[in-house]
Amino acid sequence: MELLRVNEHHQYNSDSTDLIPLYPKTDKFYYISQSSGIIPVKTADELVFQSQGNIEGQIHTFNSKSKLSENIKNKLNIESLSTSVGRIFILCLEESRNQEYWVSCSGFCVSQDIVVSSALKDSVGVTKKRVYIYFGVDATVGEELDLDDIEDNPDVYELKTVKRNDQIEFFRFSDEDSPPNVKYLLPTIAEPSLDQQPILIGFPTYTNMDDFRDDFSGDSAGLSTSDIDGIYRKLSRDTRGFQRRIVSISKTPISSSDSKTIKHKCNTLYGMTGGALATGQTDYQFIGIHLEGLKSEQSNIALSVTSASFFQFYKTYVLSNNSFLKRHGSTLQSYIDHCQKLNL
Repeated sequence: MELLRVNEHHQYNSDSTDLIPLYPKTDKFYYISQSSGIIPVKTADELVFQSQGNIEGQIHTFNSKSKLSENIKNKLNIESLSTSVGRIFILCLEESRNQEYWVSCSGFCVSQDIVVSSALKDSVGVTKKRVYIYFGVDATVGEELDLDDIEDNPDVYELKTVKRNDQIEFFRFSDEDSPPNVKYLLPTIAEPSLDQQPILIGFPTYTNMDDFRDDFSGDSAGLSTSDIDGIYRKLSRDTRGFQRRIVSISKTPISSSDSKTIKHKCNTLYGMTGGALATGQTDYQFIGIHLEGLKSEQSNIALSVTSASFFQFYKTYVLSNNSFLKRHGSTLQSYIDHCQKLNL
C-alpha cells in the first residue's frame, strides 16, 4: 500500500493545522465558481491511502437530507452522527497589508452550546476577527454560502472562543440560542477491534486538478500522471465536488491508540481537520478530533478523547453543567473513571 500526501508549499503560522485561506474579501470581489479565488496555503499533510492507483477505503457524501446511499455499514448511526458536524469559517485580518481572508476547517458539537475543533493559533500580525459555523450539508462557497453576507444566513451561527491549546479549541455559540436541531456527541474510549473500521466526518475544501497533481506527485512513487488524475477524479466524484459534508470510512481498523492520540487510515482532504472521528457503533459517540496526517507514521492522527488536552477542557466547560451531567452521567461514567485513573 502506498499513501499520497499533500506537501507543504507555503508557510502559514497555524502550525499543525490544515486550515486553508479562501476567497480574499474585498469590496469588488465576487464569486464566479466554487473554485475561483482559493489561496492554496498548506501547512500540514493530509493522507489518501491507495494501492496501485486505487483508493483504499470509502468516501461518501450526504444528500440534502443528511442521508447516505444504501449498503453502508452502520448507515443510520453515521447519518445521526453527521448532524453534529459543521463547517467552520474564520475571518482573519493580515494587519501589514490590511487584508481580510477566510480560513476553513471542520468542527462539531459536544454539548448544546459547546463546539470543538482543531486550534488555529495566533500569528504575529494576524488577527482572528470572526468565527462562524454552518451546519448545512452543502457548504459550497459562492453557491450555498456568500461569505460577504454570512451573518445573514439563518443556518450560520457565530462562535466565540472559550479555551484553546496547541491542538484543539473550544467555542461557545455567541448568543444564547444554539441551533435547535443539531445533535451533540459524547466521548467514548477507543477500543481497537478488528470489527471496527473508524470513520471521519468533515468538510473538505475545494482543490482543482492541477493543484492536486502538484501536491501529490512527490509522494506517489510508481504512479503516472494519469493515475494521479484518476485518483483526483474519483475523490471529486465521491465528494460531489468537495465542500460538502462527507464521511470517510477506513478500510482497516484503528492502527494504534494511546491516551493521547489515535492513528487512523480514514482518507483525509484539506478542511477536514477538526472533524469527528468515530466508530459508528452508536449514533451519539466519538473517539477523537482529527488533527493531521503524518507521512513518517503512514497514518492520519486524531487527538484522543482520553488526552489531557481534551479531558481538562471537557471537564471544565461541559461536565461542570449539572443538568448535562445529570442527563448523561450514566453513559459517561466509564469514560470519566478511565480518565481519572490516568490522572488527567
